[in-house]
Amino acid sequence: MKRERMNNKGYSLLEVVIVVSLIAIFTGVALIGFRVLNSRQVDDCVKKLKMGLESNRVTTMGKFESSVSIYVDSKGFLTLDESINGEVNTKRIGDDNLKFEYKIDNGTWNNVPGASNKLTVKFNRNSGSMETPIEVTDFRISLGNTNITVNIDKLTGRVSVN
Repeated sequence: MKRERMNNKGYSLLEVVIVVSLIAIFTGVALIGFRVLNSRQVDDCVKKLKMGLESNRVTTMGKFESSVSIYVDSKGFLTLDESINGEVNTKRIGDDNLKFEYKIDNGTWNNVPGASNKLTVKFNRNSGSMETPIEVTDFRISLGNTNITVNIDKLTGRVSVN
C-alpha cells in the first residue's frame, strides 16, 4: 500500500483565525488605553481651568481685586495668569498637544490667543457675574475625539463643565 505524503505548506484555517483574533484583541486594548490617556489629559486641564476660574470668582467676591488672563504660551501650553491685588501668579494648566478654544456671545469659536493678546476674565465684586469686555461663554478643550466644554454663566458667574 502506497502512502501519499500530505503537503503541509501554509497555514490551516484554524491557525489564521486564532492569529487574526489575537491581533484584534491587542488592537482593541491599545485603542482603549490610548482613549483613556487622551481623556485623562483633557479632564486634568478642564479641572484646573474650572478651579482657576471659580477661585478667581470667589476671590473677587471677597476683599480682593482680581482677574484671570488665559492664553497659550510660546511652548503651546494653556496658561492662567491670576492677578490678585496686582500680584500675578502664573500656572500652566494644559499640555501642548491639546486644542484650546473659547466661544463668545455670538456663538463663534476661536482659538485661545497667545501671550501677546491674553483673554482676560473678570467677575463683578458684588454679584459674581462676568464683567469682561469680551463676553466669553465657553472654553472647549479637546484632543482627538475627546471634547470637554467649560461654561461660564455670564449673569451669575457660575462655572460648570458640560
